[in-house]
Amino acid sequence: MTLVPSYRSVLGIAKETVEGTAVAPTAFFRATDLKPAVKQVYLDDTGMRGSMAKTYDQVQGPYSTEYEIDGDLHVDEIGWPLAGLLADLTVTGAADPYSTAFSLLNSGQGQPPSYTLTDYNGNNARAFAGCRFSDLAVKYTAAGLVTYTAKAVGRSFAVGATPTPSFPVYPAQPGWRATVSLAGSTAALVTDVEVDLKRTVNAVAAMGVQGPSAVYADADLECTGSLTVVYDTAQGETVYGDYLNGTKVILIVDLTNGTRELKLTMSQVQIDDATLNRGSGKYAELACKFTAQANTTDVGTSGGYSPVKALTQSAQPSGTYV
Repeated sequence: MTLVPSYRSVLGIAKETVEGTAVAPTAFFRATDLKPAVKQVYLDDTGMRGSMAKTYDQVQGPYSTEYEIDGDLHVDEIGWPLAGLLADLTVTGAADPYSTAFSLLNSGQGQPPSYTLTDYNGNNARAFAGCRFSDLAVKYTAAGLVTYTAKAVGRSFAVGATPTPSFPVYPAQPGWRATVSLAGSTAALVTDVEVDLKRTVNAVAAMGVQGPSAVYADADLECTGSLTVVYDTAQGETVYGDYLNGTKVILIVDLTNGTRELKLTMSQVQIDDATLNRGSGKYAELACKFTAQANTTDVGTSGGYSPVKALTQSAQPSGTYV
């Protein structure tokens, strides 16, 4: 028996010209954990046969695929799930670093691009085609690296060619480089922040094919999150007051490191939960949860409403993601 070591794993990605038709990867993720899954449904035959049993057979029903990625944040990679969730992009610049603004797409069918995720597991490679992203959680902590979790739903999978990965030289990002602006003022005493983007992505089953006929992103993008504020008599009371009074605030999380930047702007945030935590021998902390509400400030060229606008400075030029 020969075991397959995880360190040999490779995950590549590329935008598709035709939705659901696999293409070779053009970029790669430096992931820390990969969870591909084929969701095969089995249909139970429970027809009575004169015995005191329930299930007599199981036949294959439809299938779809899912993929979950965990990793340390690299600005040159995070644009893929951002584009896959938001899809309204404006790219400026003639050379690295290119500036890309991401907002919610509100024109046409409102569908984000589809991607092929090529997964090499150390033994063989599989191409997960027709993937659309459903989740992205970016997690900042002052004491560690910025990390993320992204999830996608796909149409099909097939054995493919083993990819040869290549990675930009820019490093992972430490959380202390991020600044947090809350209600227009820099909040120096924030210890951690998490921003979660989610939307429902459905694999559409249809007669005549076992796999999905489409993967559809619903019109329900949400942006929520949490942050922990070191409670003091000034900032802590201001944030707690915003919670108690129902005051809408602007929240900006801006991570910069040399020529690389990830900036998340949420112009209409409601702090919808705040708990003042205290313990023996520890300073007081205000643990907050928030909802970023859709507004007309964080929109892109497609107009409408968007709960968040993201900005990256990276090596990815126009035409990379969509």
